[in-house]
Amino acid sequence: MKDNNKNFYDEYKNKKDSSFCEPWGNFFHYEYKSRASIGGVPLVHINIGAGKYKAKGIIAIGTYAQGVISIGIISLGLISIGLISIGLIAIGLLALGAISVGGISIGAISVGGIAVGIVSTGGVSAGIFSEGGISYTVYPPLKESA
Repeated sequence: MKDNNKNFYDEYKNKKDSSFCEPWGNFFHYEYKSRASIGGVPLVHINIGAGKYKAKGIIAIGTYAQGVISIGIISLGLISIGLISIGLIAIGLLALGAISVGGISIGAISVGGIAVGIVSTGGVSAGIFSEGGISYTVYPPLKESA
C-alpha cells in the first residue's frame, strides 16, 4: 500500500507562495501598501507576520517600522510605538526620544521604570529635574520650611 501523506512535506516545503507552515516557519504574513503616496513613500504600509518584515511609509506597521507614525517591534519615526522605539515621541519597552515613555526611557522629557532626561520621573530616575523612588537630580524639589 502506498502512503500518500509521505510526500506531503516534500511537495510543499520549497514552495514560497504556499500557505504551508513549517513548525518554526512563517505561520502568518499580511502586507498592504496603499496606492496613495507622498514623494514615492506609500501613505500606509502594513507588513506584519511571524518573521522579519520591514514596513516603510508615512504610517508604518511591521516588525521593523519606519515612518512618520510607526508601530512595530523596532520602530523609528516621529511618533513611534514599539518594544524598541526611537522618535520625537517614543513609547515602548526601550524608548529613546524627545518625549519618551517606557520601561527604560531616555529623552528630554522621560517617564518610565528607569528614566534619564532633562525632566525625568520614574522608579529610578536621573536628570536635571528628576523625581522618583531613587532619583539623582541637579535641582532637588523645593521643601517647605516649618
